[in-house]
Amino acid sequence: MKPPKPDPDIALLFAAIDKMGIEVRRGVFDGDGGLVRMEGRYILFLRTGIPPWRERELLLDAIKKLGPAAVHLPPRVRQLLGGDDWEDVKGEADGQG
Repeated sequence: MKPPKPDPDIALLFAAIDKMGIEVRRGVFDGDGGLVRMEGRYILFLRTGIPPWRERELLLDAIKKLGPAAVHLPPRVRQLLGGDDWEDVKGEADGQG
């Protein structure tokens, strides 16, 4: 049995998190992690060893909480966020916009 392939969207989400100025810290916590504000900056805690699908959920949740409109996000990230403007973005990405 082959190990699962890495999720290519995870790299896009981490890039978006970085662009938004969110620091990411990994470690051992009671929960899976989450976004916190400490001393005026945002930190996303991610528990080491969580499954990729859960990591993806936490990344998307952090982006949604801070308002994805604050920075330019790639079309695929906006699609993952489920934004209302996805149809416009899809047209741009397909060369139709």
